Amino acid sequence: MVDVRIKDLAFGPFREVRTWPQYYANGYRFHTKAYNSTKSTMNSGVCIKGSNYNDFECDYFGLLEEVIELQFFNSTDKRTRVVLFKCDWFDPKLKRGCNVHRQYGIFEINHKRRFDKYEPFVLAQQAQQVYFTEYASKKKEKANWWVVCKTKARSTINAPELAYQDDEVEVQCETSLDDVESAQVGEEEEIVVDDDVDEQFGEEGEVLVDDDVNEQVEEEDEILVDDDVD
Repeated sequence: MVDVRIKDLAFGPFREVRTWPQYYANGYRFHTKAYNSTKSTMNSGVCIKGSNYNDFECDYFGLLEEVIELQFFNSTDKRTRVVLFKCDWFDPKLKRGCNVHRQYGIFEINHKRRFDKYEPFVLAQQAQQVYFTEYASKKKEKANWWVVCKTKARSTINAPELAYQDDEVEVQCETSLDDVESAQVGEEEEIVVDDDVDEQFGEEGEVLVDDDVNEQVEEEDEILVDDDVD
């Protein structure tokens, strides 16, 4: 089975294309070289990863010249859109168009030399953004060389890999014997104070006041009355 999108691309694009002076892709805001010439910042630097990562082949660096959108026929009556970057590539040959200073982590390109093949177009999804800066030195051997500075995409963070544990963790509360004993003593004290002691004092007080004291007072009153009458 052939992918439907491959069939759509096989019919070829429309003759009309759209272009923009700037384009947002992969978290970067790209500007064309002409549009960026009036800006104080550089957003026209483009980097494409090389196919092999070894000492004999470097990444490809260049300047963005045009942002082109192609439209293709679609079997669902909608147009398939493909965005291309047309770039002016620098020479990727080591010791001729680029140098790597591994000791200082510096990568530099010769902005006077260009790629000797005509392959200006890349997909927008392949592009990463870089900017180029000149050397502060005024030496002649550094006049034609720019230092490449790679930038980070917006709204992205290079987070380290973390080990996650899915096991449930049971939380256990450790209680010492001293805490248990103190809690029991506190309960006993509360029971004594609130119930037993109050009831005991209340009963004794009622008995003394209601029975003994009243009887004694009545007997004395009777005796006094009898003596006075006599």
